[in-house]
Amino acid sequence: MSHPSDCYNSTKGGLDALNSLNVDKIMRELESKMLVEYVRDEDGQMVGTVVAVPYELPAFKTDYVVGWSACRPNEQFNKAFGKKVAKGRALKGSAVPVPEHIKPIITKMHERADKYFK
Repeated sequence: MSHPSDCYNSTKGGLDALNSLNVDKIMRELESKMLVEYVRDEDGQMVGTVVAVPYELPAFKTDYVVGWSACRPNEQFNKAFGKKVAKGRALKGSAVPVPEHIKPIITKMHERADKYFK
């Protein structure tokens, strides 16, 4: 005879899988609407990413959030990883100070996103 907790665990696993599918679907939808700008250095090499992600925050009267990522010196840029970090910072926030060379790109992204997410 099975124990009630066995049923709970198997149900919970099923719900976790279902929730995971919903999260994946939501993330794909967010990415399809996400604005992306790559940051380049003075040599034209990509060194960072700035994104605007659709996200309603009625208290702040905005329809999007902005996040960023930047390579460390001597690090090789990776588009997928840069977008992932920037999107994470947009959705979760970050205590990491924004590098000076990223700040103007963030300002431009806000201007662009204000028009796009109306």
